[in-house]
Amino acid sequence: VEVRVKDVSVGPYWTGSSWTSTVEKWINPGVSTNPWSYPTAAWISPGKRFEVHARAVDKAGNVQTVYSTSPFRYDTILPTAGVGDPAHGTYRNALATISGTSDDAGGAGASGVTAVKLRVRRNTDSYYWNGAVFAAAVTTITPTGTTPWTYTGLTGGALVSGTSYYAEVWAEDAATNIGAIGAPPQAANFWYDT
Repeated sequence: VEVRVKDVSVGPYWTGSSWTSTVEKWINPGVSTNPWSYPTAAWISPGKRFEVHARAVDKAGNVQTVYSTSPFRYDTILPTAGVGDPAHGTYRNALATISGTSDDAGGAGASGVTAVKLRVRRNTDSYYWNGAVFAAAVTTITPTGTTPWTYTGLTGGALVSGTSYYAEVWAEDAATNIGAIGAPPQAANFWYDT
């Protein structure tokens, strides 16, 4: 087996020890078993796009002419999301939507936000909104969109006047990274008062 690795983000090929080759470089991974593997620790770095090509070479020196290609993005950067409305620390006498934004700030190598998740807790009893009522089970709901995102399933009719609520949000990206959950701007504590 021979392997060729290209950094699609900037163009060079992996030589086995550095990214210096502008000419295609086939590397023998030193493994003749099936399945084979090639360690990535030396050449892979976050936020970049790569192509890995593999071809078979037999003992007689015959080389596979149609080879396997696997393009991928290596993304270890956590996506972010924030609650914009209602703003943290505010009082509301009406609520039609909960909304905000998200981002996967890994540049050209970022895999992109694929989902935003939201939880809304009523602080007096720590019950969570499940899409229909507040209940004891911790429930996650999925807003519409990612950037921006909006949730319209919780309106003033389900809220109790004089009560505070805690909305927390996080983003997930195509590389299955899950963003931080916690303090503002990922969360907003607000009061409902009619």
